Amino acid sequence: MIWALRFFCVFIFSALILGQQMEEEKARIDGKILDMEKKPVAQAEVQLNHRETNRIYTSKSNKKGEFAFRMLFAGKYVMTITKEGYKSYSMELELHPGSIQGFEINLAKEFSSEQKNQQEASLSFQKGIEMAREDKIDEAIEAFRKAAELKADFAEAYINLGILLFQRAKDEEAEKVLVRTLELRPEEPKAKEILGNIYFAKAKALLQDDKIDEALEKLKTSYSYNFLQSRLLLYELSPGLRLF
Repeated sequence: MIWALRFFCVFIFSALILGQQMEEEKARIDGKILDMEKKPVAQAEVQLNHRETNRIYTSKSNKKGEFAFRMLFAGKYVMTITKEGYKSYSMELELHPGSIQGFEINLAKEFSSEQKNQQEASLSFQKGIEMAREDKIDEAIEAFRKAAELKADFAEAYINLGILLFQRAKDEEAEKVLVRTLELRPEEPKAKEILGNIYFAKAKALLQDDKIDEALEKLKTSYSYNFLQSRLLLYELSPGLRLF
């Protein structure tokens, strides 16, 4: 009986020593997940894939963004972090026996398709401004056009596009762009001024072809945008006539 008790004690003691040795040989990871503004990201899924055994370990970050793995085998791992609304993050790492590794990981937010379009539209608009300042008008036109296509309510892109198209004597396209500008921003003075000029030029061309009625219709439209210039042409057409 005493022999059996001694054997049991030796067995337990040996197991404890072996367990302690095994624990000392295992690796450990302590990590923290933050967003790009250094704020904690809670409930992020963290997955470790042990390359040699293909064993998977999982964890979640707490409200402070912290996560941890204990008792890991030494070797090479792939760590993947996912969180809804953020871009996934992946990295390779190697753990040595008894090592403790700490990580601070920053997750970037995942933009919706609409947010991506808005961001790209803003970048394209800024490019248009730079190209216009460098007198690269054709490049500026393309940049403003792209910005307007990406963001259908981008009034600033439309007005700048319309101005440059008018400068390039592309009146038909400028007209469409500037009409859209006024749909978005009804009191935009530059759009009204240029549209008045476009319709004024059309009215003069029609007058030269003796198309009086059509010229008057264009003149009325021009008048609604640009009163003074249209009034001058009206007096040229008939000093005594009062249509407006």
